[in-house]
Amino acid sequence: MKKIRNINLDFLKIMACIGVVLLHTTISGFKETRSWNYLTYLYYLGTYSIPLFFMVNGYLLLGRNKISYSYILQKVKWIFITVSIWSLIIWIYKRDFSENPIRIILDSLIQKGYFFQFWFFGALIIIYLCLPILKKFLNSINRYLLILTLLVIIGLMFELTNYLLQKPVQFYVIQTFRLWTWFFYYILGGFLAQFNLDILKKMF
Repeated sequence: MKKIRNINLDFLKIMACIGVVLLHTTISGFKETRSWNYLTYLYYLGTYSIPLFFMVNGYLLLGRNKISYSYILQKVKWIFITVSIWSLIIWIYKRDFSENPIRIILDSLIQKGYFFQFWFFGALIIIYLCLPILKKFLNSINRYLLILTLLVIIGLMFELTNYLLQKPVQFYVIQTFRLWTWFFYYILGGFLAQFNLDILKKMF
């Protein structure tokens, strides 16, 4: 049976890619000026892209009937291959032969190395490894709502702490490990994948 391509998801992926380009092309000017200008607005305009990527990925994977570890390990393998190829290209180009290439590759996943932007893949790997268990637990709308509510509460606790300390706690946690945020968007995407008209009628 031929799979039907979801054009709406393709559109969302394109929008997310545009947002990522905005983030990475405006961040330097934003940091250098440290004042509100057009780069600032463009930078914040692109901040929707990362949550959108996690949501689309969650929609696609948590929307599956079954998630096995063999399937997940295949996806993790290709992430490592992608990160390794790009990191090794720069490693050879820069002739950083005194640096351990394996460490450079792994550093990219925790917001270091040549491609600090690859922290996204690091967070995605952690989420992927949790998916088979998560999929078994999220077997009803109520369980989705339970986990999402808990993650919202955790997020609010961080915001309250930020307010009380007058400094962002997230500053001390690299992007890869801000999992309360990334799991929320990922599971929200999976939650949206469960919806259809019949379920909405039952809920209301």
